[in-house]
Amino acid sequence: MGKKTTSVFLIGFLLVLNSALASYWKNFSPTTYSFPALDQKKSTAWEESPFGIFSFSLLDEEWGATVIAANDISKNTDEGYCLSSIDIPDASYTGTNLNWVMTGATSGSGSGQVGSQDFNKGVTTITYTASDGSSTAEDVMQITVTDNENPKITLGSDISRDTDSGQCTASIAIPNATFSDNCSGETLSWTMSGATTDSGSNQVGTKTFNKGQTTITYKVTDAAGNFITKDLSITVTDTENPEITLGSDISRDTDSGQCTASIAIPNATFSDNCSGETLSWTMSGATTASGSNQVGTKTFNIGTTTINYTVTDATNNTVTGSIDVVVSDNEDPKITLGSDISRDTDNGQCTAAIAIPNAGFDDNCSGSSLSWTMSGATSGSGSSQVGTKTFNIGTTTINYTVTDAANNTVTGSIDVVVSDNENPKITLG
Repeated sequence: MGKKTTSVFLIGFLLVLNSALASYWKNFSPTTYSFPALDQKKSTAWEESPFGIFSFSLLDEEWGATVIAANDISKNTDEGYCLSSIDIPDASYTGTNLNWVMTGATSGSGSGQVGSQDFNKGVTTITYTASDGSSTAEDVMQITVTDNENPKITLGSDISRDTDSGQCTASIAIPNATFSDNCSGETLSWTMSGATTDSGSNQVGTKTFNKGQTTITYKVTDAAGNFITKDLSITVTDTENPEITLGSDISRDTDSGQCTASIAIPNATFSDNCSGETLSWTMSGATTASGSNQVGTKTFNIGTTTINYTVTDATNNTVTGSIDVVVSDNEDPKITLGSDISRDTDNGQCTAAIAIPNAGFDDNCSGSSLSWTMSGATSGSGSSQVGTKTFNIGTTTINYTVTDAANNTVTGSIDVVVSDNENPKITLG
């Protein structure tokens, strides 16, 4: 604002000045000005003129109103709040009145100094107005409040579940995450990694989880881009045993002429709620063996063989089952005998000592035995071959029996006929 000034130039070095002029001169620092140079809005009537010469201003009218605001301020939000409580440095002003208005993130108005105020997140402009009744002056300052505080999230404990019955998965309702921020506008998102993969926003809710470990990574992001992440682990375990279905026990006779039976074992049916199950088996009893997958066709010894099946799934859960394979020897032994035998009594005897030819016998299985009995003119019994025996005159029947280990038998017989063809003897005197 212009001032009407009457100037009296004082030339040369003034030897007598009042104490105020002496103090000003002591701290004088020369400055180049365009003449005349007037400092506007100064609070003193003393002014500096060119060439080191001083002018004393006689004011014709009053000074105008002035205001100078403090420097702009930048602060973070107070912890847990979406605002910042800030003490605003006093504005410097001249005049009779000082008013202020806040616009932008925070609104408000008042008179005098602003003092301590709560400022919302964002940029607030404080506009100062000083007045003295005839003039006004304005100045502004900006208050920038930034949200650098991360959101908060609270999750439940990690979850461990068994697979649902007959399934390799588990349907699980995930408890809601609790999240908040000092400022409104936070959002929740999540991703799943590991055994199950997925992603989404808001709460997870009920999901189907695969067997194994799934990590749910939650992310809360606020309106200022601050974020926090936290993990929740979901472990789904397969504790369900596999299933197996076997046919009935098997009974067979030995193959003809053999002490064994070649038998095709029906396939076992097996399954599991999860893939990856395997079948193995062992044989014990009359026949021993072991293997994996189906048994197929095997040769079984006479007697009872137990096939023990084991189904093992990918988590090492197992189920067992067994069937018996019974092979019986129902085949009779065989015997071969010589022809019937006819002999005369031994000379001077009423009997005949006769060597009976050996009987031929065998069986499809080992362990057969030979026994015999004599009936008729001569009686007797024994085991193994008859050998040489003394037979009475007349007809003797030898009855053979071959018995195998399974008590199957075969019989046969031959006749031994002893005749007396020796003439009597007579002695005469």
